[in-house]
Amino acid sequence: MASEFEIMDIMEQRKTDVYIRVVFIRIREINTAKETFAAKALVEAQWRETKLDGLEIELQHGEDQKLTKWADYWNPLLYVSNCVEEPEESISYQMHYDNFGSAYIVQKRRMKGTFIEKMNLSSYPFDTQILIGILIFATFAVDIERIQNRLLLSFILLLSNITFKFNISQTLPKVSYLTLLDKYVIVQIGIMCLVCLWHTTVFLVYDNHDQSLASYCDKFGFGILLGLYALFQFTFFLHALYLIMKKERFFQDKDEVPKNSVTKF
Repeated sequence: MASEFEIMDIMEQRKTDVYIRVVFIRIREINTAKETFAAKALVEAQWRETKLDGLEIELQHGEDQKLTKWADYWNPLLYVSNCVEEPEESISYQMHYDNFGSAYIVQKRRMKGTFIEKMNLSSYPFDTQILIGILIFATFAVDIERIQNRLLLSFILLLSNITFKFNISQTLPKVSYLTLLDKYVIVQIGIMCLVCLWHTTVFLVYDNHDQSLASYCDKFGFGILLGLYALFQFTFFLHALYLIMKKERFFQDKDEVPKNSVTKF
């Protein structure tokens, strides 16, 4: 009786490498919210078949009847797992011999259907709004007693930020989750709202005839809010840089395929 290691060795020897190539002929009807897309594609698979070695001469003389009985040979039983529903497909087989006379079976699968794929648009390219955000701190230059001017400028900048976000959302893909740009804008709007609340609070202190305390609190609040804003920008920049480097590393790892392991169809 064979041992476990002998069985594993036999299975390793019987292992068949299958080379796959996918060509998208047409992509249409991309739904970023549902993360689906309709496409027409060609999936080619190639694997070694030792039973057909030496039949190249017969194939050249037209005796190809044996080559049509694909059920007699090993098949990897490939399938596409991310189809929304059963796709329209047609499958054909061809023979291929390399320069050494080794036989390969080439399966060509033409498909048409709707597929689901996680598009991961959370870090979709975003426009920096540092200029709009930092201008909110220019409102501290207005005298404390002119609260109406401070709040007017703050609200204008706040509405400008919201309008900018609305216009951008009309051009970006529609997704069912918050993107990196969405998170950036939400935090920036929150900081702007804090500035508006701070202006109101400082004016209430000033209105109680404590001008020196109001001036001190105003400077203190300016430093705290500006530091919070700078910390947010720095943290956000590092996070965005990390995501970019992570994605680049992911694609680099996928591209590092040994050339000797790729067989041309």
